[in-house]
Amino acid sequence: MVSHEQQIAIAYLIPKFIAWAERQSLQISCMGQPLNNALTSLASSVGVIRPEQIRVVEVDSLPMPDDPDLKWAALEIGLLGSN
Repeated sequence: MVSHEQQIAIAYLIPKFIAWAERQSLQISCMGQPLNNALTSLASSVGVIRPEQIRVVEVDSLPMPDDPDLKWAALEIGLLGSN
């Protein structure tokens, strides 16, 4: 069961995580590469409605949020980190 303090923390962090994810999405949509024909077909075959909108960026690691609260939460829950 989630404690009252955890509920408050979640309510505080979720909008920050959404904003961070939207910034990441915007960067990827600007610099990412579209899927090639084979991957577009694969995406369509598994139900992706608009595979032409997918963009891919190859990175060595997922970017860590700059916000200290988000960074702590991402590491604490295992969303981001060395593994």
